[in-house]
Amino acid sequence: NHPFFWSPFKRLTFLCDLSDRLETNVDIDTSAKKLDPFVIERNATSIVGTAWDTKLHPGLFNNVSKFRSYDPSSVRDCLRLVRNKSHHFDELSNEVKDNIASDKEELLNYFESIFPFLLMHCYHTCREHLNLDDTLVTKYDIPCKISMTTVEDKRNVEDNGTDKTISPLTDSQCGQPDVLLVWENSSAASSYNCRGWMRSENEWIRRTGINVKKRNI
Repeated sequence: NHPFFWSPFKRLTFLCDLSDRLETNVDIDTSAKKLDPFVIERNATSIVGTAWDTKLHPGLFNNVSKFRSYDPSSVRDCLRLVRNKSHHFDELSNEVKDNIASDKEELLNYFESIFPFLLMHCYHTCREHLNLDDTLVTKYDIPCKISMTTVEDKRNVEDNGTDKTISPLTDSQCGQPDVLLVWENSSAASSYNCRGWMRSENEWIRRTGINVKKRNI
């Protein structure tokens, strides 16, 4: 049941379902389906970069920006993009379909080619942070780590104030420690009610690269 063996349809459906879950979380304070929205943004710069919109085909980018605004530094917004383009595939222009994907499977292949770590990042996030009886866990048969953590392990984590769970990417792969970076005035900062790091106008214009020194944990 590892994602490597999933069909394209299942991989795409999983990303869309997780996106739906993250969207509902914003409006729900107490729920069995609650998923901390910050956990999906861990190592975001390594998963989607700080300006994932620059990786998109111009035709797709024009289509995306026509209907709504996205935060190009957010994993959650990247998932929202995948979900929206999947749900509204028939509304894509002929230019996009001719150059990117003629069907949803090719659309998934396109997104996986420009965001190769996205699927496993999402899978590990669910594995580490959802409960055994969660609907996403049961639907995709995810071996949830929380169910395998002993009470003593949980106490150790609480006492030490650190999380010992395994990161989806190693430090060497990421090029930096496991961090959460949220830019000031970004949609992520607004949604999660945090200030975030200041990003100058020139940095927005230049589309700051992946080697970001400032971190907001």
